[in-house]
Amino acid sequence: MDMISTYNKRKRRLICLLSLVSIALLGCSAEYFSRSEGDGGSAALDTLYTIESLLAQRDENEDLELYLYRHSKTKGIIIDFYSKVTGDMAVTLPILTYAEKNNITLSLAFSLAWVESRYKNRAVNRNADSIDRGLFQLNSKTFPVLEEGDFYNPEINARHGLAHLRFCLNEGKSEIVALAMYNAGTYGVIRGTPYSTLKYVAQVIEYKENLKDKFQREVLRADRVVTLSEVAGDS
Repeated sequence: MDMISTYNKRKRRLICLLSLVSIALLGCSAEYFSRSEGDGGSAALDTLYTIESLLAQRDENEDLELYLYRHSKTKGIIIDFYSKVTGDMAVTLPILTYAEKNNITLSLAFSLAWVESRYKNRAVNRNADSIDRGLFQLNSKTFPVLEEGDFYNPEINARHGLAHLRFCLNEGKSEIVALAMYNAGTYGVIRGTPYSTLKYVAQVIEYKENLKDKFQREVLRADRVVTLSEVAGDS
């Protein structure tokens, strides 16, 4: 009974997400476009910072996840969190690097990679006249200049995949429209977003919401203390 109840709950949530995605895409085709000073010496190494106090210094317009990743006191914590999400540091670091470079919120970048490939560098999907490969499932026709081995390189794949997502975000003006464009192409959305794309967008959004909940529980606790020993590469 519990399993049936859980399944029904997830099904209702997916239907709700699909409805929201459909509404968001409606009409899209018609509108295309402080570190405290201590006493010196070893005392400075024992200085503690809370996440809450660090966030108090954040500009309200700056993305929260990117702020924590860019901050030297919390960058190591963000790397650790997402490396546990993917289970592979070789996947985590390129996504973080190019999400930050393209000013894309981290949870969106990782959610897209999960839906596209489940974080698998060797993921392959064969279409009628093209092939999707790698972490962000780059299409062979969309990226004709890439060699086959490039698609399976997480650094190269993340660089091109997240640059393309940034293009979609700039053109679509919202995450939902951008995700639809990433999946179906710009003109696919203009002609009328197919159901498979609506479902795809809903999956990304659902995973992102779950990831944000996990981030809230594990990283954004008000009592979370950051010590210098937790910060990777801090000097």
